[in-house]
Amino acid sequence: MVKIKAVLFDMDGTLLDSYDAYFLAWRDTLKEYGVNLSREKSNSMGGMSYTEMMKAFLGEKYYDLKKQNRMDAIFDCLSDKSYSFLAKNGKPKPFAKETLLSLKKGGMNIAVVSSSSRRILDLSIQLLDIQDMIDFSISDKDVVHNKPAPDCYLMAKDRYRMPTNECIVVEDSPIGIEAGKSAGMKVIGVTGSFENEKLNSASPDYVFDNLKDAGDKIINLK
Repeated sequence: MVKIKAVLFDMDGTLLDSYDAYFLAWRDTLKEYGVNLSREKSNSMGGMSYTEMMKAFLGEKYYDLKKQNRMDAIFDCLSDKSYSFLAKNGKPKPFAKETLLSLKKGGMNIAVVSSSSRRILDLSIQLLDIQDMIDFSISDKDVVHNKPAPDCYLMAKDRYRMPTNECIVVEDSPIGIEAGKSAGMKVIGVTGSFENEKLNSASPDYVFDNLKDAGDKIINLK
């Protein structure tokens, strides 16, 4: 069996409990444009880029607002609200820091691969206090196509100069799992953000209820 040498973690919903903060930001931003966003619909978009989420939530209004050159201002507003709510409400998922520390001590390379903006991703890393545990992070603007495209995970693999079978992905969403699988990597799905049935529909290689069990599995795969 090929040894796993790099662990590529998603951020939102995987390492950081951030979905409530994002829901509040999206809800308040979209309310001004006549959209009443439910928590369920907001959470169902986990793993997607802001642009794809905005298209999904606004529908045809997105293209009307884009023609009016108003989207940049709307994204700026959303970014500010997301940053503010995340700073107040973002918190580590259970065993997040302990799992990264255990993997690091076990000799693993660790990177964070996200569809969030660089500003939001940097804040998330600071909230978790994991700057010294990760080698690098990848955000939305680092790639042309965000999840479920495999670009972000392929970029991480290239930065490590490793073959795909030496990398493993840890995700909480079907979209993220699809991205990792499309990159040709083994993927661990962590439950909690999505119903197990929906998570399994993306065909992860392994599914665990928490990060500690996921980390133990990775160490045993080494």
